[in-house]
Amino acid sequence: MINSKLDNIEAQRLLVNIAEVLKLYTLPEVNDILVHHINKKSGNVYAEKYILDLVCDTYKVSYRALVYSKSNPSVTRARQVAYCLLHYTLGLSVRYIAKRVFHFEYHNGVGSAIKMYKKLNPKLAPDREFKESIDMLREKVITKIQESEK
Repeated sequence: MINSKLDNIEAQRLLVNIAEVLKLYTLPEVNDILVHHINKKSGNVYAEKYILDLVCDTYKVSYRALVYSKSNPSVTRARQVAYCLLHYTLGLSVRYIAKRVFHFEYHNGVGSAIKMYKKLNPKLAPDREFKESIDMLREKVITKIQESEK
């Protein structure tokens, strides 16, 4: 697959005429180019790593379990918090979080966690705790980012 073969300007130039692109690249490679171009929102790998480390410390889970574990129910809440922090604090897309940060094939879990956060009912204790946890960690992340920019 394509890595960092194309920079932003070349991607725009090639995407002007899709027929020419298909002469140069296979369809899966074109898909990777498009995904890379659309999701090129990150740029702050330090903040991504800090968020993941902060969630690991707060929920007492290992980085490996948080990022790579496929079906470990003990890390579900920590992962949901990480998804929301990455999305709402850094503005990363759902697809970027799933594929680039957590290396998942599908983004359903990320989307579900973000939807769950949007539909929280503050009268319910689990929802209130989830929101409070995200808000507390978001403040720490924002403070850390502001300190690193000074």
